[in-house]
Amino acid sequence: MTAPLLLFDIDGTLLVGGNTVHHAAIVGGLESVYELELAGFRFLTLEPWGKTDLQIAHDCLDHHRVDTEIQAARIEEWATRAQALHAELADAGERPRAAPDARRVVEQCRADGAILGLVTGNLRQIAMRKLALAGLGDAFADSPGGFGSDHRDRAELVALARRRAGTAGRPWPADRTVVIGDTPRDIACARADGVACVAVTTGPFDADALTGADVVVAGLSELDSALTRLGLRSP
Repeated sequence: MTAPLLLFDIDGTLLVGGNTVHHAAIVGGLESVYELELAGFRFLTLEPWGKTDLQIAHDCLDHHRVDTEIQAARIEEWATRAQALHAELADAGERPRAAPDARRVVEQCRADGAILGLVTGNLRQIAMRKLALAGLGDAFADSPGGFGSDHRDRAELVALARRRAGTAGRPWPADRTVVIGDTPRDIACARADGVACVAVTTGPFDADALTGADVVVAGLSELDSALTRLGLRSP
């Protein structure tokens, strides 16, 4: 039987904290590349939870009425600058921490033969650096994934991750793939590609806001039982 592909979100799912540095890198990149002054701008008005970094950047630029052609012409420069800023700031700022039980659960999934992957709104280099700082980098170093630097629309990332995980030109089977995340947008991106979703309430949303998932659990410690309910692990 084909092993399950487990596509983990990062912030609020695998990791907690450390977002101040990530935010500073996004903002600093936008200010530098697009010559904006964002000190007084409240990014929470963009409802960023579960969005890709690319989407957040474009939403901010739209809010500040930056011409769409200028946005497109400079967005790769912005992504490069934001990732470089994150590298400069990461050691001096608050470090992300592994979520409760994350290390144990990830290692158990690997031992059970699951393929570990990522579907995250983070720009790729920021994602991998945050995992490394939290001690989870090795578990995902060679993992397939979809990142916020791949596409602004999170709904595109699961299919991309399955293609990267597949062999012989065939994507990993949708019926053997699960997205694990903590926001309604994690659920929506799973639904967009026809795969299952396990939602955890360790992020900003409670169980009532996550009812669109196949299974809702309090944390990663319950992932094993959730996968059993989905028929992806023997009881």
